[in-house]
Amino acid sequence: MSEMALNVKHTIQEAWKLAGAKDGEKPPGLNMSALLEIGEHNNKEGLQSTLSNWLLIFDQCGAWFANLSVLLIFLLKVDSDENTIRHKILSCLIGNIVAQIMSIRQLVTIGLDVQAKQLLRVLVENLDVALLISRNDEALLEFDRTVDEYSSNLFWHKYVSKGKIRDKVHSKLRQDIGPPPIGNLRNILSKKRAFWEWPSIPVWVPHRWLCSPASLTEIPKVHLR
Repeated sequence: MSEMALNVKHTIQEAWKLAGAKDGEKPPGLNMSALLEIGEHNNKEGLQSTLSNWLLIFDQCGAWFANLSVLLIFLLKVDSDENTIRHKILSCLIGNIVAQIMSIRQLVTIGLDVQAKQLLRVLVENLDVALLISRNDEALLEFDRTVDEYSSNLFWHKYVSKGKIRDKVHSKLRQDIGPPPIGNLRNILSKKRAFWEWPSIPVWVPHRWLCSPASLTEIPKVHLR
């Protein structure tokens, strides 16, 4: 039996015990509250040091996007008509991104990592779309016209599906600033140390136009097509 299967079997056995089954008796079935209790306990006791390092970065991203969402709301009052459309859509998208970040964090800390990964996929696609419509005028107008399921699917397959946006953006960024030091970052985060003990980390900005919220007031007219 594989290690993953053994871990699943052990978790189910512990859940049965918490649900009231005694050794040798027929298990009463899975108890969701017991499974949640086990997941929360494991995250607190076994993964706290490593998990807290990742959550620190995750929280920083969430706070940054929350501030960006507020900024976009203020920009709606002073922008021209053209930028108002872009900022209105970005404000809704980034507000949704903030809500998803908070939900993912909550799911991870109570042990529901599978559900968190599912929501993370939606979050990544929303980030891709936010990047696309901030840089591509044609995609911005098409997104603004997605009023039903059919038009939404057409937009998704044309621009988002199979990593279309990410491939183009990452290819351009690698030409400009080189590959991200992801391996180094993972090695640092995997060590059990407090965040104030971290060495200096060269931060790779996934999308250069996101270096500062103020840069959204001067979005370059660069097409990804």
